[in-house]
Amino acid sequence: MTWRNLRRKRIAEAEKLGFKKIMVSKYAVKGLDLKKFKIQILQVSKLEAMYQLIF
Repeated sequence: MTWRNLRRKRIAEAEKLGFKKIMVSKYAVKGLDLKKFKIQILQVSKLEAMYQLIF
C-alpha cells in the first residue's frame, strides 16, 4: 500500500466514523483530490496553527 493510499484510507475511515472535520498536515494532502471527501479537511502546516484552530 502506498503512502497516498494510506492517507486516503485514513481520511475515508474518519468520514465513515462520523467525524465532521479532520486536521491533517498540509504536506500530507499533496496529490490527493480533497473534493472526493464529504468531511471537512483542515490543513495545517505548524502545530501552532493547529492549536489556534482548536482553542
